[in-house]
Amino acid sequence: MLIGHTRQLLYLKKAAANGMLGHAYLFEGPKHVGKMTTALEWASSFFPSSERGFVGAGSHPDVIVLSKECHLSEKAEENENTIGIDDVHELRRLMTLSTRVGTHRIAIIDGAEDMQSPAQNALLKILEEPGAGKLFILVSHDASRLLPTILSRVVSMSFSYLSDADMQKYAKEAGVAVKDEKDLLFSAGGRPGVLARLVRDAEFRTEARERKKMLASLVGAPLFENMKVASVIAGDRDAESEFFFGFFRMLREELTDALERGEGTREQALLRNTLRIKRYMDTTNVNRRLALENVILEL
Repeated sequence: MLIGHTRQLLYLKKAAANGMLGHAYLFEGPKHVGKMTTALEWASSFFPSSERGFVGAGSHPDVIVLSKECHLSEKAEENENTIGIDDVHELRRLMTLSTRVGTHRIAIIDGAEDMQSPAQNALLKILEEPGAGKLFILVSHDASRLLPTILSRVVSMSFSYLSDADMQKYAKEAGVAVKDEKDLLFSAGGRPGVLARLVRDAEFRTEARERKKMLASLVGAPLFENMKVASVIAGDRDAESEFFFGFFRMLREELTDALERGEGTREQALLRNTLRIKRYMDTTNVNRRLALENVILEL
């Protein structure tokens, strides 16, 4: 179910309807905000309504999905954590086949940044001469890892976190209890993919609640206890990402409350410093544990 991103989807459908369709698109934005869901929704619009359910289920013969979890080549290792050149060669072969339904054959590469360099070069050759009726959709949360020459051959579309209103609508449709809504929306933070997992996965929901408690407990806790937090999550990119995501959400709420009181100087300084440290961690080889400790020491 697609929630939000109506502007992007409307633009894409109009481009197709008006004969302004490009041959390759890049859906770029944070993880779990609905990029892949939008790609599947748009891809399904190229086929009769009776065929669209197969697109969402990943079984439509004219829609090919490639990711590091869903390899196309028999040569690829099942546990391979990247997309290799053999996968892209197989994608090229599959895209040369005739369409079985409709007029388009569509390739969706989910996690395009996971392509190895040879795979990206192989994809570049395909994009240079895609052929009529071929559409490529690259889905990425880190387009900086893609070759500049690939970026120059795609139409880039930005996806961001959903508004509170969209997330509340999703929560209601998913049957989230009123008493749980605030906590779940905090943990999801504008990411419908995360909210969907929170709703269906009790263990994941418990982990999210524990992370929120941990963040709240950092304020005023003994220094040695806070340093333990930094040592535990440092180096685990997923744990670091969730820490910063929750931390920024907490700071935003504190800043909003402070501004309503005519204050907020401390919160703004803390937010700027945290953003600066996060940027260093994303772009340099800074010691990750020391950087996290620096954030926590400011509390």
